[in-house]
Amino acid sequence: EGRSTFLEEMLETSALLRWSSRHSLALLDELGRGTSTHDGLAIAHAVLCHLAENVQCRVLFATHYFDLT
Repeated sequence: EGRSTFLEEMLETSALLRWSSRHSLALLDELGRGTSTHDGLAIAHAVLCHLAENVQCRVLFATHYFDLT
C-alpha cells in the first residue's frame, strides 16, 4: 500500500498500546530501529515505560539500545 517500514511499525505499536491488557504478552523486536539514535531511543523508552507502568503486562523486548537494558 505504499507505507514505509517505519509507518507500519508505528501502526502496529499503536495497536499494541491500545489493545493490550495486563494479561497480554507483548513481543517487541528492535522498536525504533531505522530512526535517528535519539528518536529511536525515545520511542522505545516511551513504549516500554507505558507497557510496564500503565498496562503492567509481560514484555519480551529485544533492542540494540544499551541504555534500555
